[in-house]
Parts: sequence; C-alpha cells; structure tokens
Amino acid sequence: MSRPYSSLLASRITLVSIALLLATLLGTSGLHAQSTSDFTIVVLPDTQNYSQFHPEIFDSQTQWVANNAAGQNIKLVIGVGDVVNNGTSATETGNANHSISILDQAGVPYVFAIGNHDYETLPPTSRAATTFNGYLGPSRYANKAYYGSSNFPAGSNENFYANFTWGGKSYLILVLEYVPRDSALAWAKSILDANTDKEVIVVTHSYLYSDSTTVDECDTADMVGDNDGSRQWSNLISQYSNISVVLSGHVTNKFNARRSDPGIAGNFVHQIFANWQDWTNGGNGYLRIMQFSPSNNTINVETYSPYTGLFLTDSGNQFTLKWHNDGAAGSGSAVVSGRVRTAAYGTGCSSIVGATVNVGGATATTDSTGRYSLTLQPGQVSASASAAGYQTGTKTAALNDYFPNQLDFFLFPVPPCPQSTTDPSLTICKPLNNSTVTSPVNVVAGVNSSAPINSFSIWLDGIKVYSTPGVTLNTNVTISPGSHQLIVKATNGNKQVFGQTVNVTTGSTTGCQPLTTVPSEHICAPANNATVSSTFQVLSAAHMANPVNNSQIWLDGVKKVYQVSGPNINTSVTAAAGSHRLTVQSIDSTGAIINRRSS
Repeated sequence: MSRPYSSLLASRITLVSIALLLATLLGTSGLHAQSTSDFTIVVLPDTQNYSQFHPEIFDSQTQWVANNAAGQNIKLVIGVGDVVNNGTSATETGNANHSISILDQAGVPYVFAIGNHDYETLPPTSRAATTFNGYLGPSRYANKAYYGSSNFPAGSNENFYANFTWGGKSYLILVLEYVPRDSALAWAKSILDANTDKEVIVVTHSYLYSDSTTVDECDTADMVGDNDGSRQWSNLISQYSNISVVLSGHVTNKFNARRSDPGIAGNFVHQIFANWQDWTNGGNGYLRIMQFSPSNNTINVETYSPYTGLFLTDSGNQFTLKWHNDGAAGSGSAVVSGRVRTAAYGTGCSSIVGATVNVGGATATTDSTGRYSLTLQPGQVSASASAAGYQTGTKTAALNDYFPNQLDFFLFPVPPCPQSTTDPSLTICKPLNNSTVTSPVNVVAGVNSSAPINSFSIWLDGIKVYSTPGVTLNTNVTISPGSHQLIVKATNGNKQVFGQTVNVTTGSTTGCQPLTTVPSEHICAPANNATVSSTFQVLSAAHMANPVNNSQIWLDGVKKVYQVSGPNINTSVTAAAGSHRLTVQSIDSTGAIINRRSS
C-alpha cells in the first residue's frame, strides 16, 4: 500500500532537518576561516541518483547551501551535469526542481550543466534536450541578474554562461554541453573573446578521466567526433589566459581526480573531477566546497556531506591549490608521462607494449600497459613514438616544471598496401579492380586518415553486407557467381565517410553452403566435438525465409565475439585452451532468430 504524499513529504522534511541539525553541530567545524576577500563556490557532482532514489539527500545539499550562503560567502552553486538519471522522467525532474528551488528561495545563484542522462535519449546522439530546457532552460534564469545574455543553440541552456563580481573583480562561469560540438566551441570562443577582462571557470560534464588525464578517444568513446576532454583542452581551454578552473563529473570508476597544467600564456589551469553517484545512497550527499582566496592566491577544496555531517579528509578530497602563476620558479625538471595506444575509439584502442618514445632526445620503452615516464629539462621539444607494425607518431610539446606533463600517442597500423596521399582516403588492396575472384572473397583495405577510424563497411551491389569497428579491414565475403560492384567505406572521428569502388567477377562459389531447410543454420567448420588450435576458422551459412540482417558468433553463451551483416560467416576466432561451446546465431529482417551450436 502506498503512503500518502503528505506523509512522504513530512518524512522527507524530517530527514533533511535531522541531517542539517547534525551538519550544524558537527560539520561546519571543519571549514576554513575566511578573510574578507575570500568567496566560496559549492560544486554538486552528479545528482542523478538523488533525483531518482533519494530526493531528501538532494534537498539536504541545497538547504545546507541556503543556510550557509551568508556565513561562507557562497557566490554560486555549480552542478556538473546528470541532474537526473532519466532525462524525460517527470518524477525525477520534479524532485530535482524541488531541490534547486530551495536555492531560488534563498536567492543563491546557480548553474547546472547538461549531462548525458539529461538528454531525451541515452546515448544522446540526437542531442534532443526538451525536458532539460523545460525546467533548467533560459526561462528559469530570465529574471536572474547573473545570467548571461547569450546561449547556444539559441533558446537553450545546453551552452550558456553566468557572471558575478566580488572584490572589484568580475568572474564568468562558462557552461558547456556534454562532449561539445565544434559549433558549441565556436560559440564559447565568441563569449571568451568578448570577456577577456573576466576570470573564467569552465563547467562541462565530461572532461577529466579518473586517472587524472583528460578524457581521450580511448577512455569513453562518448559522442565520437565531437570534442572530448583532450580536444577541449587543445581547441579551447589552453588557448585563453583567463581560464583558471575546469570542473567535471560523469566518470564512475573512481570518485575523484585532478590535474593542473599551464595554458599557452603560462596561466595555471586547475582541472577537477568528482562524482560519487555509485557510492552508498547514490553518493551520500558529498559536495565540494571551493574557497577562493584572492589575497592568498589559493583555492582551498573540501569535501563535505550535509546529509551525514561528515568530511572526507584524504588528499584526493581535501587540498589547496596555488590559484594563479605568480612567477615563482618551478622545480627545474619536467616530468613527462603518457601512454602509447592504437588510434581508435573505446574498445578499439589497445596498449602498444615495447614502443619507443623519444621526448627531446630522452627515450623510454612502454610497459605492459603502454605507459612510459621521463624526466628532462623544461621547454619546447619534439617527441615521437614508434613500434613495429605501426606508423611513427610525432608531435611537439611545451614541457613545464610546475606540474606533470601528459604526452600521449595514438599510432596507426602500417597500411596493408600503398595508400593514396589524400587525407582522408581509402584504398582497397584486395580484390583488384576488374579481377576474377573465387567466393568467399578476401577483402583487405587500408586508409590514410589523420583522424582515428571509427568503422568499416562493405557494400555489395548497393547493399551493406558487412560492418565492423576498428582500424583495419581484412575479412572474407561470400559473393554469388557473376559480375558485382564492391564498395568499401570507412568513417573517421571527424564524421567523414570515404571509400573506394572495385568491380569483380565471381566464378563458382566455394565454402559453406546453406541447407535447404528453412530456417536453418549450417556450421561447416569447425565440426561438432572437433579438437582445434587456439585460432580456428568458423564457416557458416544461414537459410531463412526473410533476408538475414546479421549473423553472430558467441563463445560459451556469454560473449559475442564476431558479427557480420548477412547470412554467411567466414572468419577466424581465438579461444583459450579448454572445452568451449560455439554458437552461430542469425537474425532476419523480422527479428526471427535461429541458432546452431558446436562444441
């Protein structure tokens, strides 16, 4: 039996009241004393699980801010995104609205970035944000003096800014969308170019990774082709001398991380990540109290929960940063570290072991995780990474002796045949144009692309018969006898699609032939109960009443190890020593499924 709303509300208010009483008695004793020039910004990491499961915790956070706004001189509250778990949930947005409205009632300024869960769909490939803009859009801020006069896209709060002034200095909070598009960064540059007199804090949902490196193509594969953390740094953040802080959340495999780097003007940029969504009660109410002290040139960061009244006091949660570069000498030695990986996205990335890294003449060899570290003199240097089977990667870097330097390399495999010099372009190595071939046909292709490759696809007579993520293409395609047009296409991280076309004539078909039974799955190899080597060939053919959309290989019923668009499989599979169950599954255009197992 459900409890009446009034009872639920009373319980919620009671819980918040008890938590805030504990906070008053226990929590505030840990806060640093402030000078008259100091001010505070409170950061709310991902609140999504509070909005869905624990609205009383979200209330406790904003109520604590309201109660302490005057005493702590809180100038602003910043939400780093994922305000809710389900972007279209009326219950969750209602809970979030209730908690944020506490700040409205107290007159405390705030900004909330949009996270991936705040869009209409997950993943947010369409970037539709109707619900988010309905309750956290421009209309909510319309009468707030701190709200900026421009947003992007026009009429939305996916990208916007806010201002405040303290101690005679103006501050600008630049709020960017989740993995910003190039157009969003162009808008951001227009705002920054018009506000060079202001100190800038950047807020965006996904920027810093849990290992204290900027999010790159290998970390999350979020919104491929848009600006991950690494691109945001090089394309925007490092370019402006008045940016001093970047705040983000999103990542879940660690609760906090931070790094600092100088921008191109030598300004210190402190990049801070925090997210407790996977902890007890969706985060137990922990928030960040950032005390800015212009007179001391420091940013003091504390981590506190108004819900429990407790502080986290380890070095990852309580620390002090030198806010601005005051010209003091560094250590004299620059520490450089990074990783060498294949140029791809997400799971397509792999560490390159034994690569040689040369930075300014100092060399190191990557370990089993593709990592290396060097110490040398600071300054402008040339750097390279090389490994057998890969093209050498080169770059230049300005090494500093204030903070550790991150220098990563993403290497492209050596193409399987000579490539065009056009960037981007694709060359079909096999089969040759106007050649006569035997089915199944070995299709091999390489690319010349400065952006990592996202996927390959093979089209036969205008129909896509195969697709795969990754950086190389080498597969077999079954083609019926006769003349055919074969096209191979690739998509890179800049969202460019490019390819090449060849014409082939196929003689008699060999390989695995489908059974006459409909529906049926015929596994020609390996034979049932066969003993095979660790890498073995799988040949199969499906016969279904409707066109086959895809065929898949599963090992031991738990892992899909291969998929092809079509009824025929001719590929190699690697398995650990031991007994295994191999299943080939085909799905037709109506969604019907057939399976065949081989032990």
